Amino acid sequence: MKFISAKYIILLAISISILFLLNIFGTYTKTPIEAIEEVRDEIGFILHEMDVDGDKILMYSRDTGEESQQLNVDFVKKSWMGWTRGYGGSGSIPSYSENKFFMDVDSISSMYFPSTKDTPIGDTPFPMFVGVLNNPNIETITMLSHLTGEEQTVNLVQGSGYRIWYLFVTKEDGYEFTMKLLSSNGDIVYEEDINEEFLFELDGE
Repeated sequence: MKFISAKYIILLAISISILFLLNIFGTYTKTPIEAIEEVRDEIGFILHEMDVDGDKILMYSRDTGEESQQLNVDFVKKSWMGWTRGYGGSGSIPSYSENKFFMDVDSISSMYFPSTKDTPIGDTPFPMFVGVLNNPNIETITMLSHLTGEEQTVNLVQGSGYRIWYLFVTKEDGYEFTMKLLSSNGDIVYEEDINEEFLFELDGE
């Protein structure tokens, strides 16, 4: 009987320890979507999902009222306890007018997610650029690092009437880039310099 009692005491201690850890390190869920819903009121339409070393990045749209929408990007971590949201953000989805002769900067949005290494957030796949392209005349987007001189072509994903673009970079690429938008003929339609020094130094804190 004493052996049985001791066994139950050990199991109880383990259960309490697990609950204590869950309370310290956050709420864990069965699915990535449920993990995000612990933070967000609701998730809209899932536009793109990426597997990253067993974890996930989810991109989805949410209505913000007055016929406007946001692009949300969330990194969700997986462990033996389940899924938990690690880091994320959102930005507006730009509009496009066919009446505009020249490329309008409002037809593309850009967000920068800095590295979170050595921060309370922990390791994530970032840094990354991500945004929405709402101009059908653009075929390609490139990002040129001012520090390394390397020019990379971003990934384009078809969304709901628009396209999502994203590109993983490294801290070694620096925080200054030139974004170029090219037509199907390879002509540069729009070009913009981007400086993310503030977020780069912040390192996600």
